[in-house]
Amino acid sequence: MRMRKWGVIAAVTAFAIFAVADIVHDFVTNDSIGYFSAEPHRLLYVAAIALAGGLGALEFYRLSHRAQRHVRVFSLGAAASTMTAVFGYAVFCSLSLFSFIVESGGTIRILEVLLLLLLFSGIAAYFWYEFRRVWKTGVSR
Repeated sequence: MRMRKWGVIAAVTAFAIFAVADIVHDFVTNDSIGYFSAEPHRLLYVAAIALAGGLGALEFYRLSHRAQRHVRVFSLGAAASTMTAVFGYAVFCSLSLFSFIVESGGTIRILEVLLLLLLFSGIAAYFWYEFRRVWKTGVSR
């Protein structure tokens, strides 16, 4: 038990170090300061989005448990429906362009298209699973 705890701590620490290094690298590479200083109104957009998201989260947690459940069910259902539609559209595009993919001679690999379809179907299946789980469970607490 104790050894597993140290392994988890080491893994989380390593992940945190790599995440911070990646953020610093992206910040320096993409010249974020130059991007926002060239047009400062962009920073206002970011601040407005952050403020709206924070206020939305605050209001969500102020709702009753029953209302929170209704919001979760609606949002998961909307996300699942949207991802199912995206998956269906991707299948439609893949089937309508299948002859072009075959004629491209390796430029567009069929495996990459299938992996993209698998990714979309996996995300949609996860949303439907979560939707069903929240739908079936009652209001807790």
